[in-house]
Amino acid sequence: MSAASAPITTRRAIGIVAGGGAIVGELIAALSAAGQPHAVAAIKGEADAILPHLQGDHIQSFDWGEIGRILSFFKKHQCEDLVLLGRVSKRPDFRSILGDPGTLVRIPKIVAAMRGGDDSLLKRVIDLLEAEGFRVVGIQDVAPDFLLNECHHGNMKITPSIRADIAKGKAVLADLGRHDIGQALVIHDGRIWAVEGAEGTDAMIARIRALRAEQRITKRPVTGILIKAAKIGQDRRVDLPAIGPETIRMMAEAGLAGLVVQSGAVLVAERAETLRRVSQCGLFLLSEGDFHHD
Repeated sequence: MSAASAPITTRRAIGIVAGGGAIVGELIAALSAAGQPHAVAAIKGEADAILPHLQGDHIQSFDWGEIGRILSFFKKHQCEDLVLLGRVSKRPDFRSILGDPGTLVRIPKIVAAMRGGDDSLLKRVIDLLEAEGFRVVGIQDVAPDFLLNECHHGNMKITPSIRADIAKGKAVLADLGRHDIGQALVIHDGRIWAVEGAEGTDAMIARIRALRAEQRITKRPVTGILIKAAKIGQDRRVDLPAIGPETIRMMAEAGLAGLVVQSGAVLVAERAETLRRVSQCGLFLLSEGDFHHD
């Protein structure tokens, strides 16, 4: 479903497997405001920040390894559609499965799911959930307004040299995505300054700031463009790239000039505040297509 499509509405509860990040709380608030029933399995150590603001028997926290209990929770609330949303900083610690018979009986499937890179892991997790009778959907299917469509925010002019960097950055990012490597990079004057690794975009931006402090990057601020997109062949129901106010703050501190994201494939948390910070920091935010795999 595209970002412009109508959201799913159902009398049954939509299940949310909640990791970290503000966007999880925003989705829960949006579903509540729309009167859409939902049930939230909040992962301990990931979604802790949102738990104090949520109440009710439709909200419950689980250890990552309690897969059997999570599935039983969603079945209790008669969920058919599941959304996997939020930041996950580590893979499951399966010491928590010992008291969960529902997980123990699924050990062969779980072990198989844990093999391979992030994309293959997510695919196997989806397969496991759908084998249990659930349908995994993307946030764009239940709340399409969370995705950025084509837009240009900020007053910085897109010069021919910036446009050339954008074109090269898109091409490099597309090639990296074919190898399941990262969803973002930073480029300036045709040179790749950094590529996102397993530690995520924030850590990549922090590396740029450190390189400037060490004078290993000597170009004056404000220079350098952050480009962010979904990987080629990525299942867009899960692990879409995301930006938010903290992204913009860190970019400004690292001396970067702007951010280019793939239209319809990047989530924006706290949209109004994110756009306000773009203008406040004198940066630009460009959301556009033509990422070689739209």
